[in-house]
Parts: sequence; structure tokens; C-alpha cells
Amino acid sequence: NVAIIGAGFGTTIKIKDGINAAVNMMNITTKTYVSIESLQLDGNQTNRIGGVQKSILLSGSSYCNIESLRITDVNDETIELASTSQYNLISLCMINSSSFAGAAIISINTASSRNEVVNNMISTSARIAIKSTATENLIINNNITSITNHAINIDTTTLNSVSCNAIDSCSYGVYFDTAEDSIVEGNHIDNSTNEAVYFTGSVNNSVKNNYI
Repeated sequence: NVAIIGAGFGTTIKIKDGINAAVNMMNITTKTYVSIESLQLDGNQTNRIGGVQKSILLSGSSYCNIESLRITDVNDETIELASTSQYNLISLCMINSSSFAGAAIISINTASSRNEVVNNMISTSARIAIKSTATENLIINNNITSITNHAINIDTTTLNSVSCNAIDSCSYGVYFDTAEDSIVEGNHIDNSTNEAVYFTGSVNNSVKNNYI
């Protein structure tokens, strides 16, 4: 087991000025039971020259815990779960980050499954994305505000659940694209610029008990 635990947001890991390369601040590959908790990750986007930078990449990793982080100023995916990463938890994080075109604030992709995104606060950033055959993931009780794209994007995947989230002042609330057998339940979706819940090319999904 590996644990990286700070003493709160005063414990900061920051990308150096003038970076011009693709960099992951933390790269966790084929590991289990890694905990990252109680610190701040600063992507220092204002002082970068080029390249794309992520804060945390989990690749083929399982049973990891990402908790109580403050993540700011990252220009690509802020947290990415890729390559069949499973049973990971992202919780109690404050995220205000990504501006890279097409990036997701939290991206769960490439057959990653049974992960949970719970009780996070996300603002003025990119979307939460579940895509590329990632299945059986849960997005629960997050507070998501002022997203210029989709707050939550479910794309080319099945059997995911979006429940009890508070989504306010986003372009779209929950956006389904070629998604199946998923649930949108008990969410509060307010002040969307476009649709609160939108489906394209998607079948056998359930939308119930939402406040829109």
C-alpha cells in the first residue's frame, strides 16, 4: 500500500514555471490500494509555455482513494481513470481547473468500471465524463456549477448511474451520447443554458425523480 497524505491545502504540489511538455503530476500505473489525501495540486497553468498537464492519472489501477484534495489551474484532464481502472473512489475534492479543449475535469474511460465520484465540489471547469466503454460507474451527490460544456457526459458506455447531484448554471446538465441502460435519478438541475438532460443515440436509460 502507498499513501500520499498532506496536512491540508497548505501542503501543495505545483508544476514549475515555464513547462513545455506533457506531464502527469501523479502517475499511478497498475497499482492497488494507493491513497492520495489532504493536499493541494496546482497545475500553474498561467505560467506554462506548452504541452498538456494532468494532475492525477490512474492507469490499470484499482482500489485507490483520492480524497480531500484541492485541485486548481490544470490545463488537461484533472483526474483520469483509464485502462480498466476499477473500484476507485474520488471524494470530498474541490476542483477548479481544466480549460483544455475537449478535456474533462474527471474522466473515466477505456473500460474502467465500478468507480465512484462522490461528494465533490466542481466549478468553472470542464465536465465529468464517463466514456469509451467504461461501465457501472457512480456519480453521486456532487455539487457542479458554472460549467460551459456538459456538467456530466455519458458517452459510448452502459450501466452507469448519475444520482443526487446538484447541477447549476451549466450548458447541459447530463448529456447522453450513445449510452445505454443508465440511470439519472434524484438530481437537482437548475439554470441550464441548454437541456437539463439530453439524449442522442441512446436507448434504455431511466430518468426519474429529478428536480429540473
